[in-house]
Amino acid sequence: MTKHIESIDVLKGITIVLVVIGHAVQGVASSQHLTLNTEYNSIFILKQIIYGFHMPLFFIIAGLFINSWAKRSFKEAISQKIVRLVVPYFIWSAITAIAMQFASNYTNSGLGIKDFLLSPVVPFSQYWFLYVLFFIHIIYYILINIKICNGKLLFLLLSIILYLLNPLVDDIWIFNNLFKYMIFFSLGSYILDFLNLKQ
Repeated sequence: MTKHIESIDVLKGITIVLVVIGHAVQGVASSQHLTLNTEYNSIFILKQIIYGFHMPLFFIIAGLFINSWAKRSFKEAISQKIVRLVVPYFIWSAITAIAMQFASNYTNSGLGIKDFLLSPVVPFSQYWFLYVLFFIHIIYYILINIKICNGKLLFLLLSIILYLLNPLVDDIWIFNNLFKYMIFFSLGSYILDFLNLKQ
């Protein structure tokens, strides 16, 4: 049991490092307009490799312990996700917005205070995944606790349908990312069951 949990912790750490590296090389690749046919194309290739799997892996890991969380009372469950997702989202968005406002002449995107003020309704830059993950948790909790049918299976079926519909959906609010990553979160919710590990 301990070995498996420690492995998951290591995997979480690796994923976080990949997210950081991914954003760093993305910034370099964008600012230098790097492609396969330009100098330093190794940076472009590294970006493509990391971006090919790091966010699906992040959402799979996020779904690993969701079943024990969904058994909590609504107040306790939502309070925990506000502390772990919403608060960090706003804190880091504010820090990034302030830094980018003062360094606007040296950054690629030109984000700043105005974008932070819109962050409750418009996901702020690279922290969109915390925003989307919070709403995925809410949807999962509701479906698990309505007790009408197998909520976990219903979430999986819904995530498959939304994933298939995603190419047809306009880029409005968080719908594209929500539809794209729910399925990986759902897969994560089944992994510990498959490995016969208790949550």
